[in-house]
Amino acid sequence: MNAYFKKLSYKGKNLFKKTISILDKYSFINDYLFMFKIRHYLTADGKNLITDWLHKLRDVQTKTAIIRRLNRLEQGNFGDFRPLRDGIYELRIHIGPGYRIYYTQLGKTVLLLLCGGTKRTQNTDITRACAYWHDWQNRED
Repeated sequence: MNAYFKKLSYKGKNLFKKTISILDKYSFINDYLFMFKIRHYLTADGKNLITDWLHKLRDVQTKTAIIRRLNRLEQGNFGDFRPLRDGIYELRIHIGPGYRIYYTQLGKTVLLLLCGGTKRTQNTDITRACAYWHDWQNRED
């Protein structure tokens, strides 16, 4: 232990050790800070729908915002998301026309990105995401 921390005592009690044990006891940050592995859904012919969708976007700022959001998702920061149906979630990105990424969770630490879209195409995108999820489940069996 560092000499500075040895000096942190009061009436013969080491305050440093007490502080650390209190933080360990009451800290919830480590319990919820997960690293997630991001996987992309591939169609039966090997197409990566998320990557194809991102390449079709023309605005560089939009692409950057979406990629940054996916990086935060990988770190466990889900941000603005909501559950939909059949285990599908919608990740909402507040830029431009309201971009959405649809995903599901596999186990505790794996996220499967299914497809992306905008607020305008939301209903058809949700239907497509459910179909892709069912297809993935059938192919995994």
